[in-house]
Amino acid sequence: MVRPGHCHNCGAPTTTNEALCDTCRQYRQCTRCYRHLPDRQYPDADSNVCEACLRRDPSNVGRYCLDSVIGDRTWRGTAQDIDVDNFVRQYERDIAITFETARNENDVIKYFFEMEVEFYRTGPEETDIQFTTARFYVSPMTTDVDELNLSDIIAQFANKIESFSGQNSGWIISQIKYLRFCWGCYRPLMAGTYIPTPKWLSVKRAVVNVQSTDDLNCFQYSVLTGMNVIKCCGPHDKKCRPSQYKPYLHLLNMNGIQSPVALSAINQFEKQNPEICVNVLYLDDEHQFVPIRTSKFCNQRKHHVILLMLTDQDKFHYTSVQSLSRLVSGRRSIGIRRTFVSTVCIHLLMKMF
Repeated sequence: MVRPGHCHNCGAPTTTNEALCDTCRQYRQCTRCYRHLPDRQYPDADSNVCEACLRRDPSNVGRYCLDSVIGDRTWRGTAQDIDVDNFVRQYERDIAITFETARNENDVIKYFFEMEVEFYRTGPEETDIQFTTARFYVSPMTTDVDELNLSDIIAQFANKIESFSGQNSGWIISQIKYLRFCWGCYRPLMAGTYIPTPKWLSVKRAVVNVQSTDDLNCFQYSVLTGMNVIKCCGPHDKKCRPSQYKPYLHLLNMNGIQSPVALSAINQFEKQNPEICVNVLYLDDEHQFVPIRTSKFCNQRKHHVILLMLTDQDKFHYTSVQSLSRLVSGRRSIGIRRTFVSTVCIHLLMKMF
């Protein structure tokens, strides 16, 4: 990972916040590897592809589409590559440059790594050698939450490979075929500006919409509402006042989480708040409730909070769902006394009179 205050191309310290140092800024940029290189690294004065890329295996270069909004880069192994750590480390700088370039061009990216490994083992007969290949993946991450950490990525691949080859399976690494880095431009949903509850939804009295007009804490207020920190027996409007929740903000660990809270930052919120799990629903243009985030800790934690995200053009705002049954009540038929709703898929389970 390129350190802050250093050139993203050569790694030299810089005195400004620019991505490149004064020297590298004068070099041509290779259209394949994206490195800024002096003229001697190119075959002629008109070429935009460096000699190293011209000599490289055509399958071992970056591929891009949609004006580089989506791309991938592959590093291929040889018969000598059998150790995950050594294989990844030999391309460490190249991976960091590719990562930085993709992020600089797209601001925020969502990315993952893929590795294909060939295994072998001896069959019942010593002369019987069996081969197989397997692909391993590192879960997708976003640069607004997760920085590139190659040590963690190596550890994840090593654990997955060990799980595959363990339990007396007899499989041994024969060769690491390739490492692939895939990314795409990512525009996280952000919440902030207050949006009033639509009248048709308000009459259901199924959600509490805290009127956070003076700050960006609608996520925090909605979570606290879902935790029932306010035991309100008075007017419903009282639950919609931010002043009711500000004394309880200390109950939430928001260290390192910016407000307004992006949808992708809720994973970090759950890590820092081990008694809370958060599901998020989205209200689409057809008045349908669509699950856009389902916590893996459902029914495992003390507080299970369900949020409904309202939208207005480029604005997003969290509200707190108090009753899923009332929220979907318009979809019930006559004779239904109560609706039980799956928090995963919003599937209705009806109870008749």
